[in-house]
Amino acid sequence: MPDAEIPEVALSKLDEFGRRYGIEEAENRRKQMQAAFSGGEKTDEIYAFATRNESLLRSAFDFCTRFHLNRIYRSLWFASLMTLLAIAIAFNTFHGGPKRWFTVKKFGFFVVHMGMLVMLAGGGLSRTYTERGLLHLHVDGLDRNGDGVYQREFAEIPPVEDAFFKSYQPGLDSLRYLPFGLSLERFARQNWPSLRVVYFDEEGRMVQFSSRLPTYTLWEGRRFEIDLREDGDRLVPRLGFEVKELAERARPGEVDVRERTAAERGDAPLRPVAITRLPDMAALMARAELPPQDQWPFVSRFIPASTPGEPVQACFTDETGAFRLIAVRQGDPAARFPRSEGLLGRVFVRAVVDGVEVDEVLEVRLGQLIDLPGGYRVVFQRATKDYRVDPQSGEERTPTLPLAEQFPANPAVFAHIIGPDGVAEDRVLVDRQDPIARGLTADYTFEDLLLTLEWDEWSSPGPERFVLAWDDAGSVQLFSEDGVAPDPVELGQRLPLPGVVPVFLDAVLDDYVVDSGAVEFLPPIKRSDDWDEAFYSTDPRGVELEITFWPGDDARKETRTVRLATTPDNNANVWIADDRSFGIEFFENTEGFPYEWRSVLRVHERGPDGAWQEVDLGAEYEREIRVNDYFTYKGYRMFQTNADDNDPEYSGIGIVYDPGIPLAMAGMYIVIAGAAFAFLVRPVVLARRRRALAVPKR
Repeated sequence: MPDAEIPEVALSKLDEFGRRYGIEEAENRRKQMQAAFSGGEKTDEIYAFATRNESLLRSAFDFCTRFHLNRIYRSLWFASLMTLLAIAIAFNTFHGGPKRWFTVKKFGFFVVHMGMLVMLAGGGLSRTYTERGLLHLHVDGLDRNGDGVYQREFAEIPPVEDAFFKSYQPGLDSLRYLPFGLSLERFARQNWPSLRVVYFDEEGRMVQFSSRLPTYTLWEGRRFEIDLREDGDRLVPRLGFEVKELAERARPGEVDVRERTAAERGDAPLRPVAITRLPDMAALMARAELPPQDQWPFVSRFIPASTPGEPVQACFTDETGAFRLIAVRQGDPAARFPRSEGLLGRVFVRAVVDGVEVDEVLEVRLGQLIDLPGGYRVVFQRATKDYRVDPQSGEERTPTLPLAEQFPANPAVFAHIIGPDGVAEDRVLVDRQDPIARGLTADYTFEDLLLTLEWDEWSSPGPERFVLAWDDAGSVQLFSEDGVAPDPVELGQRLPLPGVVPVFLDAVLDDYVVDSGAVEFLPPIKRSDDWDEAFYSTDPRGVELEITFWPGDDARKETRTVRLATTPDNNANVWIADDRSFGIEFFENTEGFPYEWRSVLRVHERGPDGAWQEVDLGAEYEREIRVNDYFTYKGYRMFQTNADDNDPEYSGIGIVYDPGIPLAMAGMYIVIAGAAFAFLVRPVVLARRRRALAVPKR
């Protein structure tokens, strides 16, 4: 396959990227770019090869399919071979009669042959009766009715399922039923703890790269150095990171947030923020019943003030869909309301035209036909704020509510791309989803055209907008987009916002600093049976980082210890350097497969009245499944096989019914016993007999 050369303009950007994020990350990004730039040429070459040899390839495929060469172990001819093998072994085994079978010379071989016959019988039984499939379960009955409302049903027993899809294929024609029911008592997945580093320029704006920022997977003891600077004729790192401790459970405490002094600030830009306090909806939803409002748990949320002339990056959307809120410190607050409706966000375009990378930024508006580099055109046909794919059918299950009434859980737009030759391709662009990192380019028709969506919740259709603004005197006002005179706001009081969820304003700061040490690491959960209950904990995870400035220069070396947690509550997942030159974010990486997932199952049988009744099968650890770690009931084996990062309560359970396995295993043990007799016992007995015959009689 041909390899395209990376253009010089891209290499220059890659060099700057490597200085910021390390040589290893730059090399990884170079390989990704090489694959992206050569993708179109490789695709054309493959298409041309397939076109030239279409008749031959089709004939070969039809031949393999007809004679089951692509599914050998389920084919009739393979079963025929196994049958012939069994017949041959049987004739060889039973040759000569019983007196011959049970002699010392022949008994071991007779047992081996019998074991092989038992194994073949088990294989035949498996081929005839084996079923494999996938069963879909949800914890606590997450209701998915397609209208965008995800409602938890508080019940003692979650919904029981007994139907699974054979061979993992959705559709009623592949539906099979268990002789019992299953429900999901617990499910959890643990993703890789990761760190992201961002840099800021002198104006306080984030330094942008055309490619996605790297993610550093963390483990205890990991060290890496980045932000290389010139020092004479060599490059030295300005920043070093070391993971001192990883905690499975952490709790963000009350952060110590204060105004930064002028001496602390120096020449760094201001970083204004509004600090609000609102109910912890996740904690409320986890309860069986709603407590009185005066007993609700509350959490702090930071709303960074938007910069004039820049897109709104921090928009708080009420979970009940009553309002949207941003903070403003500079400029006219009324000017922050969108001038026109219909803007859904921006799409970052990266195309390869004549071997040169071309980058553009497009506004996303539905229905407009937009020209792209390289002769491409695109029209954004529709959008959703909560893109989901049903794990049972593989079909799209986005809400049917109007866009303005949807909650921004997983925004996406549907792009129809038209190539220079008129060939079309449809893509789903999910918010901030890098197509290379997610491995999506292999399915693209136009591999040399990459589109990345950045959804704008503030400008897109949604609930009523409000702007929280304050001036140099500390006077705070709440502006609404209806043009009515703004409402004055007092610190500590509830904001006059619509809806039933109370939001309180605790503070507004022109330049805030958060003192570290607010994150508390929780002790491990200990149980008498040593079962790992902490795996299912919903507590955020924690990390303790040692950040070293100028790690290779003893004269300028400075060390900070920072604790973070994987939750935005109390701003516990981010840390900004005092000089505002960089910031870090700690999170669990859900873009790839988790490093482990587990489920705890309940088994149910039909009672006399036909209702499901739970079967007592012991403690949780006896009913826990993992990947390749089975739970068995009535000959059915259940194991962990699937998960969906967009649906944290969904668990895919692999189902295997294979009645031939016990017989095949028994055959293996019989073969081992026969081989042991033939090659260990038989030689000793025969040697003794020969020695006895060799001794002369007196």
